[in-house]
Amino acid sequence: MIMNVEHIIGLVVATAILGLSPGPAVFATLARSLRLSLSRTAFFIAGIVLADFVFAMLAMLGLAVLVSKYHLAFMLLSCFGGGYLLYLGMMAIAASFRDGGGGMFQQDIPDERRFPLLCSGFLLTASNPKDLLFFISFLPAFIDLSRAGAADVALAAFLIMVTFTGTLTFYALIARRASTYLETYAIGHWLDRLAGALLIVVGLLVLFG
Repeated sequence: MIMNVEHIIGLVVATAILGLSPGPAVFATLARSLRLSLSRTAFFIAGIVLADFVFAMLAMLGLAVLVSKYHLAFMLLSCFGGGYLLYLGMMAIAASFRDGGGGMFQQDIPDERRFPLLCSGFLLTASNPKDLLFFISFLPAFIDLSRAGAADVALAAFLIMVTFTGTLTFYALIARRASTYLETYAIGHWLDRLAGALLIVVGLLVLFG
């Protein structure tokens, strides 16, 4: 095993900084957390982390360059994932007006059950080839891919998954706490509109980012 304590700490710190940096995954997680329970948002986060795990494994196994050449596949994923986020955002905003100010605060959208949430989180990351290319340039700084064994690859993938899960859960907890506090002021419909706007922004970033 070639990864030592310094490599492990460096990988965790760098991954945490990446996970805390504002981006589509963070904004989408905030949007989900404003409108859904933490138990439901956890499925969305799991989808994001699963896609990051796949990208990390592809990078470490030397398959990333090959996969990144399939631009049409990434474009189709981007169109589907971005379009779905735009649809959810517009539905959230429309419902906040239609329901007379009550919105869909703390309610689950009928088509946003656990598996669709998992899939939408996965698509959000999987549709962005930049994330894959990032892992190609990021991981060699902490693990010598030419000498890495199965244990090194497994450890690196585990650390990346745990760290990304922690950072996104941190944002989810903040958003959930804020929404619970603001609910006492009966402004759930504004939170629905904010969540919808965030989803629309993320959808546009996926489509045109």
